[in-house]
Order: sequence, then C-alpha cells, then structure tokens
Amino acid sequence: MIAKYPIKIKIIYTVVEIIFLLIIKLSNFFWPLKRNSFKNDKVKILLLEPYQMGDVIALSVLLNPIKKAFPNSDIHILCKTANFFEKDIRVKALHSVDFAWTTHNENRWKHILGWKGMLNELTFLKKIDFDIGIETRGDIRSQFILNFLGVQQTIGYNQAITTNLKNFGLLVTHSVNPKYKHRFEWNTYLLTALGVDEKSLFPLQLPSFYIEKTAKQTQNYILIHIGGGWKYKLWSNQRWILLIEKLIEKYNLLIRVIGGWSESENLEFIKNHFGDSSLLSFEITDFQQLAKAIYFSEVFICIDSGPQNLASCMNKKSIVLFGPGHSEAFRPYSKDSKFIHKIQGFDCHPCFQQVCKHSEVSCMTQIEVQDVLELISF
Repeated sequence: MIAKYPIKIKIIYTVVEIIFLLIIKLSNFFWPLKRNSFKNDKVKILLLEPYQMGDVIALSVLLNPIKKAFPNSDIHILCKTANFFEKDIRVKALHSVDFAWTTHNENRWKHILGWKGMLNELTFLKKIDFDIGIETRGDIRSQFILNFLGVQQTIGYNQAITTNLKNFGLLVTHSVNPKYKHRFEWNTYLLTALGVDEKSLFPLQLPSFYIEKTAKQTQNYILIHIGGGWKYKLWSNQRWILLIEKLIEKYNLLIRVIGGWSESENLEFIKNHFGDSSLLSFEITDFQQLAKAIYFSEVFICIDSGPQNLASCMNKKSIVLFGPGHSEAFRPYSKDSKFIHKIQGFDCHPCFQQVCKHSEVSCMTQIEVQDVLELISF
C-alpha cells in the first residue's frame, strides 16, 4: 500500500515542479554556471538524501555498485547529518546542510523561509562540478537542489517513494519508473539509468555498511534500542520493562539497552525500575558506538528507525516493531530478520506521520511483549 494524497495536493505538486523548472531555466539564462576548465578522469558523483539516519544509511547499498561501474569515481554524499560515512573509504567527501522541509510538525512558513538560508549554504558545492547526481526519493525538492548545484546528469524517480505523488521528470535528465518496493532495492535500481545491468545489481550484496575492525567483547548479549524519532513510533516504557524481564528470565544473557541523547529520560526511567543488575546495562551511544553494539550483538531488537536500517546494511539479525511506518518499503532486509506490524483495523495506514488519529490506542499499542518473544531465536 502507498500513502494516497488527495487530487488537490497532486495538482499543487505538479505546479511546483513546473515552477521549479522555470526557476532553473531563468537562473541558467541570467546566471549561467561556469564549469571549471580543468579536467581529469574522475567521475564526481553526488548522492543526495535530505532526511534522517535510516534514509542516509540506506544509501550505502549504492556504494559498491557505483565503485564497480565507475572504478575511478569520487562519491560525495549530501545529507542532513554527514558523520555516518566519515570512516568509509568509498566516500570521497561528506557535506551537510539543514534541509528546509525535513522537520516534523514545524510551521510550513518556516520551511519556506528556510529555503534562502539552505541555498546559501549549498552555494559552495557548485564549485565541485558534479558529473552525476542521484536523488533516491522521487522528491522534486531534492531534484531541484541537484539542478541548483549544476549537476550535469541527474537521476531520479518519477514517483515519490511510498506515495501516489508522481512527477513528469522535468527536473532530471534520467527519469526512472519504480520497479521495486523495498528502499534498498528502490535505491539500487536507479543505477540502471546509468547503463548498469540490472542482473549485476540483484540480488543485493550485504553487508553494505562497514565498521572499523575491533575485537569482539567476550560476553554475548541481546541489544535493545528504544528510540525511533517520531513519538508515535515509540513503544511504551512499561512494555520495554516487561520484555527485558522476560528476556533475563528466559535467556540469562546480558541485555544492553541503548539509545541516543533524545532517549536519555526513557532510558533512566527503565534503568530505575531494575536497579543494579549484572545482566543489564544502559548506555547513551554515539553513532560509532551504536554501529559496534549492533555488529557484535546476538540479536537486535528495535522499532522502525535508523538503527534498524543500519542493522540491515550490516546484515545483522534484528526484530523490528513497526507502527506508523511503511513495512513493505522499510522492513529489515538482513538475513533471518523479522518484523511485527499490526495495522488491521487502522484505516489511517499508510500513515503520513504528521499527526496520529489514534494516539491513545495506536498501532504501536497493538504490539504485545509476547509478539516479540515469539520471534527471538539463536
């Protein structure tokens, strides 16, 4: 299923695409970009992803196929937070900018006013003279950015991912019809627009995200990440507590419970329930610590979030709790992974993830502790 926007929104979307095209044409007419006269044999490729951690990590499935098809390429990534690939030798450079349209529930006028500052921040990238730009979401705003940067060949979908919003391909040189639904496959298929043989791309080869080689800690553990960005994606503290109690009782393994700084209050609440225990640890992790914790875990339990995409890209076994998210596109892709998505009776699914119509008895509250326990295996 896809999120279905009303006809009014679809018309507005088309009008905005045409306006973007006119802006680009006028800008190129009055202020034509001057490409550097210096030439070398490097192909400079820009991957653009304006949203959060999971979406950025999903770009990793493109890196090896790009390097195979263009061995002498320099890959740049433009995203909101650029530290995810800072230790990845396949990536030439990381660039970050605060994209004007990517914050939940922020006033729409602030989005519009934020465009000026965003474009000012992006101006320095015009000097790089990108040869190829890949926009994976089918989002005309991101496609406009590639044009603003003067990218010579631009590749993107003619439909926004998991929605019925379609575009006419006016803002890309290579417009692609979607064929696959899962985000990893969706991203990878775009490379066929550059002449890469589809058979060489599939099935996907995981892992696609790597961490620094470090020694494995001696104690095996189950890893739980309680965070998930949007509040309506979260599972209740009480259910996490009950799950942890059941896991300790059943497996007698170390349980590592982690989260980012935004989850610190919830981590403290859960920690205070248990007190001191040799079978429990609670940690606030940065990205590199998170990646290592997932990599060495026996099984990773989390909600639909960036960390579950990271686990998939490292081909680690995970159990993922889905609520308002789109499990068909974002389910765990790694071997032996499973997910829970109990949306029967919720006519609001697929969710636009802006407000919740059923905040007291939501799709997340339908997931019971027993549902999770039944999926765990070693």
